[in-house]
Amino acid sequence: MTDQPVPPTVWLADDRGYGMRPLVPQGTCGQYKWDAIEAVNTVPVTETIVHQVPVVAR
Repeated sequence: MTDQPVPPTVWLADDRGYGMRPLVPQGTCGQYKWDAIEAVNTVPVTETIVHQVPVVAR
């Protein structure tokens, strides 16, 4: 699984703001099913939100 590209992170939200993060379907060997990812990429993006996560050195 380390030699395959990382799939996009996607959240699906309804009109009330409730959201879910769907899992990317995988085959029996753990490889991502890219036809499913390509189908998700056809869904129109209506809003993009970016959250900055602070990183603290220890």
